[in-house]
Amino acid sequence: MVSTLKYLKAGARVVPPSMGRACARLVAFRRRAEGFTLVELLAVMAIIGILAGITAGAVTGLGGQGINAQILSDASAMETAADRFLNASFPETFPVSALPSGEDELGVREIDFDAKLPQDPTKTFVPDFLKKIPDSAALVSFRIDTGTGRIFIADDGAAFAPPSDSRFDASFSNTIPLGNPVVTFTLKMGKNRAALKKLRVIGPGGFGLGGRTLPAGSKVGTLQITFGTDNIWRSGHEISVDTDIIATGRAHEWEMTPIYGAAVSDADNSPISGVKEGVTSLTHSFTIGASGTAGVPGKLFIDMDRTGLTKAHNEASETWIITIFDKAQDAAGVVIIPEESLITNPSVSKVYRWLTEEHSTIQVVDIFSPVAGRLAVVIKNPSVSATSTPVPTPTTPSPSSTPFVTPTPTPTNSPPLATILSAILIGNTIDFTGLGLDAEDGTIPAADMDWVMVRTSNLGNVLQTATGVSSGTFVSLSASDEFRITLTVTDSGGATGTASVDVSTPAANTAPLVTVTGPTTGTTAGTPNLVFIAAVTDDNDNSGTLLVAIKWYIDGNPVGVTGPTMNVPGNVIGAVGNHTIEARSEDSGGLTGVGTLTITLTTP
Repeated sequence: MVSTLKYLKAGARVVPPSMGRACARLVAFRRRAEGFTLVELLAVMAIIGILAGITAGAVTGLGGQGINAQILSDASAMETAADRFLNASFPETFPVSALPSGEDELGVREIDFDAKLPQDPTKTFVPDFLKKIPDSAALVSFRIDTGTGRIFIADDGAAFAPPSDSRFDASFSNTIPLGNPVVTFTLKMGKNRAALKKLRVIGPGGFGLGGRTLPAGSKVGTLQITFGTDNIWRSGHEISVDTDIIATGRAHEWEMTPIYGAAVSDADNSPISGVKEGVTSLTHSFTIGASGTAGVPGKLFIDMDRTGLTKAHNEASETWIITIFDKAQDAAGVVIIPEESLITNPSVSKVYRWLTEEHSTIQVVDIFSPVAGRLAVVIKNPSVSATSTPVPTPTTPSPSSTPFVTPTPTPTNSPPLATILSAILIGNTIDFTGLGLDAEDGTIPAADMDWVMVRTSNLGNVLQTATGVSSGTFVSLSASDEFRITLTVTDSGGATGTASVDVSTPAANTAPLVTVTGPTTGTTAGTPNLVFIAAVTDDNDNSGTLLVAIKWYIDGNPVGVTGPTMNVPGNVIGAVGNHTIEARSEDSGGLTGVGTLTITLTTP
């Protein structure tokens, strides 16, 4: 089956036509004059430098993104093929390897490219359901959650745990410009999911992060850990472990050391033993990677200590409530440096979106995945009351003149760049993956990416949408049609960027047309051979390819002959009477065409 990706129209920043015409007129004018002035040359050089910076920022990192996109595309195609294998097998089974010895049974298996159909061992996952092993299989391990059929990637040698399903929410006690909020981050992690090793939180440009050089022992926040009632240590009880977040005295680094040996039940405050595989305590580090000043995104990194832990998955649902104070405190709760705020809001009123990414125990080294959650905060001045009393205007002019103050220019917000990394037609579905980049915000989170599919023949009629995702699937596409997929990304300032791609679907698949020619009469003698010749045509597949794979049958029974010609003596065909010669051809869509010829045998 062949699909056609007709053309790609990626969103891009372009010079307005009016500006281009103005530049052309300027150049023509200067050519008629004696030459350019030094000021004009410097202005042109400055513009070129700005454009070069924008371009460099837009393309940085796309190499890695391209590799990741290909792996995701391979996983999506593999998922479709695995589902076909499941539906074709009896009893139903996925194309997987056995669970390695010593692994916990969490419903995860590795894809086996050589897996055979139980009822027909001649058919294997590759090439009968998946055409070939993807090159990315040399880089990662493809795993499947047998409960959902979802295929995901893991590091080779990683434990057989489902991918993490974390959620990360943020709330601010103060949302006025240049305010100093108490910030609460809530991290939720699911039971029997891959445990987190690293979490990085990137604040949009404008938020200032302080507390990078505090005295050792300064308290900057608290950590409250709650294990759900699904825990294995005391089922039905929520279990709590609390601790402070403390400055280490080392630049840019805080620590939080929960004492798991002191865990208690929330129901009756009784001690609980064995939590976290019985480890006494773990020291998680909290690093400030960037201050967030001068418009540079502030960065917080949390490294999860896993010393002494052997399980790669969470043994209970787990919630972390991380509270960052507005000011650092001593052990008694007294503010120690009043002039230093731990977090300062931006000065400009608008919507700001934080970005969170995670790295789990099963992921490839240095690969991070986006974390869903409520991460937008609206920074704005409090509204003025409509009933407030206006200040009277003085009638006597001030004797002293008021100096002129130059107003602060409003920062400009350049629109983000949308890119569709792939749009692959598989059967009657399209798997798509995209990316958004912004000069101010960096990578646009998936929550701010929206997809729309329409027919190119009727652009106003929206067929399907996908909101808040960086990848997905559009389904139930009609044959012999053309569809346009559009990605829209929105930055924290509300600016948007779009990209589109057109995908054509082939005509509906029909079975190959097979014809058989040869003698219609013969004898049951052992010689000479009777020669039968087959021809085949197909709407999508190459006839030559199908021809060499033709299989021959006599009276419905296979004779073990493949190819366009069958040479067979009459005594092999059978006894005196009528017999049916069949040539069968199966196309890449799984449809089989049959050509027949009836031959009548007599006694020699």
